[in-house]
Amino acid sequence: MRNRCPDNELLNDLQKDFPDIINLHRFINKNNLPTTMARLDVKSVKTMDDLLKRKHVNINGIRYPVSEYFAPAKVLVCSKCFELGHFRSNCKCEKDKCRTCGLEVDDIKKHREENCDKLPHCIRCKNNHDSTDLRCPTIKTFRTELTKSLLSSSTHDNNKQQQRQQGFVRQNGIKEFPPLNVNTTQNTWGWRANDEVYNRLNQLDRDVRDISDQLKYLLDINTKQLAQQKQITELTTSHAVLIHQNSQKLMSQQVEVTFLGETIENFLMPIYQTVLQVLPKLIQQESIPTASIESLAQRFDYHINA
Repeated sequence: MRNRCPDNELLNDLQKDFPDIINLHRFINKNNLPTTMARLDVKSVKTMDDLLKRKHVNINGIRYPVSEYFAPAKVLVCSKCFELGHFRSNCKCEKDKCRTCGLEVDDIKKHREENCDKLPHCIRCKNNHDSTDLRCPTIKTFRTELTKSLLSSSTHDNNKQQQRQQGFVRQNGIKEFPPLNVNTTQNTWGWRANDEVYNRLNQLDRDVRDISDQLKYLLDINTKQLAQQKQITELTTSHAVLIHQNSQKLMSQQVEVTFLGETIENFLMPIYQTVLQVLPKLIQQESIPTASIESLAQRFDYHINA
């Protein structure tokens, strides 16, 4: 459907002729731009069959083709080796593989907590992303091939049914032709496209993908916080070492000051006291020069004040 008018107007025009159409979803390409294709959600099998038989619908004088929609096939990824196409219970690997770094380890829990380098490395395509990332090229290729195979199988079954129908007509005539029992509206899941269970599964799949994206976002935040915490721990440790070194230097200086004080008190002070006792007599006898007396007095005052 070309983008010649808004989707809500297209839906309203379709609902005039087909009231059982409940919604219209425009497909988006990889550049997040609307495409020319849209999916119709129909609540009536009869209306769906009618649309498929018509093969076209006319809206405002424009003819739009109608074809059956097949949902993309789901890809099974093993949670042990992260290869495709089997469950963990059927996995032949003896050891678990890390979904992040891709290493094969004995204790996956211990590896994730202590030894994993947290550098994404896909086990399948060897690119820099987790092995559980559904955007992996290998998963995309596998899903595409699986979807094509299912579509081809469905087309092949329809062709065989038509061939049987044509053979019956040639043998018995058109009047005795039995009703065609081909479930053309059945998708790869085995339910009709408008089945309530199928819609719920689609919604569940979207919810799981959203939760997976949120978990990846939280894991990224947790990794960044752990890195910041590690930096803070390293800074704290380095500061503690500096404080310890400065404390030791301060203690050493205190010991030196204490030693000098004790030296002055126990050794120099008695000498100065003796000099003070002898000095007056030397002055009276004029046995010592005046300059020497002044110098000696200054030194004595310095040590006393210290």
